[in-house]
Amino acid sequence: MGLLTLQYSVKASMTHVSSVTCSTKTLKLLPLFPLQVEASNTLKDVSASLLTVNTEDSRDDQKLKDAANYLFNAVSNVLQASVQTRAVNTSVPEAEQSSVSHQLLNTVENLQSALLFGKEPDDEPMVITTHSATMYINRLQTESLDGTAINISNSSSASFVLPTASSLSVSGIDDETVDIRASKQLLSDSI
Repeated sequence: MGLLTLQYSVKASMTHVSSVTCSTKTLKLLPLFPLQVEASNTLKDVSASLLTVNTEDSRDDQKLKDAANYLFNAVSNVLQASVQTRAVNTSVPEAEQSSVSHQLLNTVENLQSALLFGKEPDDEPMVITTHSATMYINRLQTESLDGTAINISNSSSASFVLPTASSLSVSGIDDETVDIRASKQLLSDSI
């Protein structure tokens, strides 16, 4: 068993997050899973705060990307700790496992939404990769959908090609956009 220590601080003004600091340590002291539940819930709440500080007038894309990177790394650490705990202790209650998974998925969704806010269509996709997970986001004009390849370079993730806009029931109006979100866990239960 180990103890997960998640230290974080968010410095935010009315308009942007100026910094997020996350670190983790694994120690052999206390049962890990209750702390993973707490850490995953905290990550969800902190990531939700990124949605409230986004305003177009004062958006600082680099600080937002930095904050998302820090938080996604923390998600990755909690994910890795959860997999390791389950490998060692099969008696972890299913409700706690489910809670951690649900909170981490909500965190990833919040991060993707925050990064998509104000993203221009057809800009380069954003990919954040950690040791245990990868997150991909992109915004495309509907007329750019047909045959667009989704491929995360430097990753073992699957790639695919988008079908035509008409087969997706997308109207193809010039000013319409489609957001593409993907995430992948890179760990296996054998850790």
